[in-house]
Amino acid sequence: MNYLTQNDFKKQIQVENLNQVISSDPSILDSAVSAALEEVSSYLVQKYDLSAELKNILPFSAASVNYKAGDRVSDTNGALYYAIFPQPPFDLYQQYAVGAKVFYKDSVYTCQIATQPMSQEVALQFRDYDNLPFLNVYPDNVNSGVQYWGIGVPYTIPANTSLSDINYWAPGDTRSQQLVTYAVDIALYHVHSRIAPRNVPDLRVKRYDDAIDWLKKCGRGDVTPAIPVKQPKQGGRIRFGGPIKNINSY
Repeated sequence: MNYLTQNDFKKQIQVENLNQVISSDPSILDSAVSAALEEVSSYLVQKYDLSAELKNILPFSAASVNYKAGDRVSDTNGALYYAIFPQPPFDLYQQYAVGAKVFYKDSVYTCQIATQPMSQEVALQFRDYDNLPFLNVYPDNVNSGVQYWGIGVPYTIPANTSLSDINYWAPGDTRSQQLVTYAVDIALYHVHSRIAPRNVPDLRVKRYDDAIDWLKKCGRGDVTPAIPVKQPKQGGRIRFGGPIKNINSY
């Protein structure tokens, strides 16, 4: 199973019509979905963490698989579940106290050194916002990660854990529903194109154009989808320009 499911397509096209378009050949739809997701990625990969958002939905198998936090699965009836995070995911911009726990790259870490807010006087020494150092250190930082976060404890969901176990699983769909809708529109445009490239239905052309327009707006930052934003690489910078302003009081 892929990021998209058969049920996602049912919302936008009748099953009979879809089977007619793909000649009842699931491989044609799979190819169109792959092309659609590549197209989606080309617009969003610079800004958004697509490794988390575009995770495949896996058929649930309690006995043979150790799932990881954030994994998505479906039961035999097609209902969706997701593996819950044991702790809040690490956020480079969050304020952490000693003892706070975070989840990062399949492990749980415990804060050893509290986040130290930067005073206005210190910030001014860096002159511009893009020169400001980050207040936190990544837990796997080769130089000081252990000092700030200790040794991470690997986390996986034990085998033979039922979907009804609320300590590990929750029912629901963690995908961005906007992205799902537009990815389906792009895939449907591609499967219709294979039949009559010069005579694609107006509805499919319109919805494809709307999908691409939305992706472009996401890439520019005009709209903000419910997709995790990439955290900058260690040692990297997010440039948002301008000198640091003085806070004057009279």
